[in-house]
Order: sequence, then C-alpha cells, then structure tokens
Amino acid sequence: INGVEALNIVSEQEISLVILDLMMPLKDGFQVLKEMKNTPTLCDIPVIVYSGNEDVESVTEALQLGAYDYFTKPLKPREMEVILPMKAKNALKNYEQQKVIQSMNMKMQVDLLMANIFQQSLLNEKHQMPSAVMYGKYVPSQDIGGSFYECIQLDDIVWFIMADVSGDGVSSAMLSSMLKMEFEHCIKIF
Repeated sequence: INGVEALNIVSEQEISLVILDLMMPLKDGFQVLKEMKNTPTLCDIPVIVYSGNEDVESVTEALQLGAYDYFTKPLKPREMEVILPMKAKNALKNYEQQKVIQSMNMKMQVDLLMANIFQQSLLNEKHQMPSAVMYGKYVPSQDIGGSFYECIQLDDIVWFIMADVSGDGVSSAMLSSMLKMEFEHCIKIF
C-alpha cells in the first residue's frame, strides 16, 4: 500500500524477492530501495522495479541504487506470462547463489582463522636452548602464509632454518609445515 508498509514487511518477514513500484505514498520506491540497500539484513534481497516511469533518469537512478532489474508497466499479457516470471526466476537464482557464496566465504574465513592459529602455534616467539636463545615473530601478509622458521639444538650444535614457500595461502602453509617436520627429522638422523 505504501513504502513504510513495504519496509516493515521486508524487515519482519523472510523475503527473497521484491517487486517494487516507484510511485507509492509516504515513502516512494526510491526511498524504499535506498533504505533496503543501506540495511545489512536487507541489502542482498533482489529488487525488481516495476514502474510506469519510462524516463531514463528514473531507470538509471533505480539501477544505481541497487535494483536488480527494471521494467515498465503496463505489461502485455504475453510479457506477464514470460518476461516477469523469467526476471523473477533469474533474480531468485542469483540471490540463492549469493547466499551460497556468502556461506562458503564465512566457512573459509573460519577455516583460515583456525589454520592461522595452528600455524602460529608451530612458530615459537622465544625458544630457550642451552647454547642459544631464538626470538621470532611471524606476521603473514594474508590470513595464512608459507613462511616459517625453526631453531633446534641437538648436543652442541644449533640448527636454524628460515624458509619462504612461494605464495601465500593454505597450500603454501601446509607445505611449509611439512618442510618444518622434515627439517626436524633430518637433523635428528644427522
């Protein structure tokens, strides 16, 4: 009925797609669209603008504010049967794909944080040995990196290694962890 009611509905209910008119009382479609796109919980909901405004300025403004698509009314019966359902289907498919990507990204961020914590646990900031003291601090350029260092004393010999596996990320961090274990193994059999 009006823009205020539209915002209340999308804020209170789980909505996957909005088909929005621009000409509404209290708050027009531009205001509704702007508020939705500035609200974190609503900003990803696709909005298809359906309006009698055919002027380029209205279309441009709606799309710049974040509308997924725009079409003008009135629609012919054939357009109502074909175009509107296809636009809605495409918008919903894109919205679902975005939610999957966001979920995967959140999981990846948690995995990277855990990998970073694990990697940091392998690198001592201070290592006291009978003949030497090693101090170190590793700060990866990304969440996780491929560099490492280690200092070990066996008998009277102090062994030190510092390596930088090419690239950053999980694969180089895993490779550097394997190299660290191999280093420890090699000096023990030396």
